[in-house]
Amino acid sequence: MPPSTSSASACHILPSTLSSPKEHRRSAPLTLVPPTKLLLSFSPTDSSILSTEATFNTFRSKRDAVIPPNTTEFQYSIHKPSRYLLRDLALIFPNLKSQSAGLENLVIVPTFQKTVHDLVAVSGETNWERDLLLEYVYAWATRVVSFLRHLNYWADMTDPASGYPMFSSRGSCIYPDVDGSVRLLRYTTVQAGCCRILVHPNWGTRNYPATLFSTAPAQVLREVIDTVARDPIPMTISEIVDEAPAVW
Repeated sequence: MPPSTSSASACHILPSTLSSPKEHRRSAPLTLVPPTKLLLSFSPTDSSILSTEATFNTFRSKRDAVIPPNTTEFQYSIHKPSRYLLRDLALIFPNLKSQSAGLENLVIVPTFQKTVHDLVAVSGETNWERDLLLEYVYAWATRVVSFLRHLNYWADMTDPASGYPMFSSRGSCIYPDVDGSVRLLRYTTVQAGCCRILVHPNWGTRNYPATLFSTAPAQVLREVIDTVARDPIPMTISEIVDEAPAVW
């Protein structure tokens, strides 16, 4: 969820009820690569991951019992956005207009990680797992964006916690991962208090969504994602280890 102090607003990712169904069909996003699952592995580069702090190890052991240590079950797909969605994305990524490829080649890559805990609940364990998966997806995105930029393609990812771009300047809007996934993949949601929780067709509400954006062709993007997935991704999660005793 974006922070309450943010002055930016979510863009109109979902179809407007004022538009006709015919307009929606003409402007519907196009799926270029269907949902594809991978097992990503990570190589912690910070020795503090070996911390013996009891609370952290308790949370970690519960996850490791379901998903192998330092890995995450990951899904991605690639979509060509509609022209209505492109209009909103221009407000999220203001520097994209200056890129040679521009908005016309932009594609969206919604991603999901399988969670051990049901993220509808709010507890020390669910908050800890959210933090861990944020670190995982940030390490993954850093690697993918670096590859793509080396190939002279623009790429960025929005922060799941705030909706702002991770690697470029902020615009006047934020990207809501839940609404974007509903629009692109037709996934359903459930209401939990004031929040809408995405329901994955296989993982239910045990999922953590995040979204990548790039001007790379779908085939190039898929090759980069597959290449990154072949080897452990370097990362550090010292902040999670250090904060666990104070927070929980």
